[in-house]
Amino acid sequence: MIVTISCILALLLISRNIEKPNVGPQLPFALPPLLPSISIPTFIAAMCAGHILGFILKFTLGAALPG
Repeated sequence: MIVTISCILALLLISRNIEKPNVGPQLPFALPPLLPSISIPTFIAAMCAGHILGFILKFTLGAALPG
């Protein structure tokens, strides 16, 4: 659950901070209210950062959180 939430947050935050988020092939779907169009490399970069952040949070806060 922690990794899922961190991936969603990373997708929302990192995709807006990348210098050229629309360079490269576009995703075959769009998330209109939040992300109108992003490229596949932007999506992969955001998912990588979200997984890294999620695992860091999971292993550092894992002892404090149940489950």
